[in-house]
Amino acid sequence: LFKAAKEAAKGEEFVMEISALNCGLGIIDTSAFNPAEPAGEYDLDMSDVASQGILTSLFRIVAAGRGTFVEKLVEKSKSRPPNATLEDQPYRLDLPKGDSGEQFSLAEADWKLPTAGVLKFSFASARARDVENDLL
Repeated sequence: LFKAAKEAAKGEEFVMEISALNCGLGIIDTSAFNPAEPAGEYDLDMSDVASQGILTSLFRIVAAGRGTFVEKLVEKSKSRPPNATLEDQPYRLDLPKGDSGEQFSLAEADWKLPTAGVLKFSFASARARDVENDLL
């Protein structure tokens, strides 16, 4: 910037280029995802850092027992049915099993989340209702 100011003072034109390519920053509507009310339908572009953050937050909610990825209905499935699609292909979102026999691993480094493609799924919250403050 100082060089641009110096060149401008001389009356010479100076062109400055700034690139945000692959910087992982973007304009995000902060009201779009509310971890306190996470239930809903999701279409996440997993190449986007913000989408990866949303999915990580949802996995944290699952690990805390406060939500779940909604399973798709599949007739006579012998294995657990998919609960998402990745690039329109059936996909299973699950926390990996823990090393010491835990139901799942709480170590976020063990969570293998997709880093590319469009991930679509439904999420259900297990939030307890606040009887005094809820208007329902």
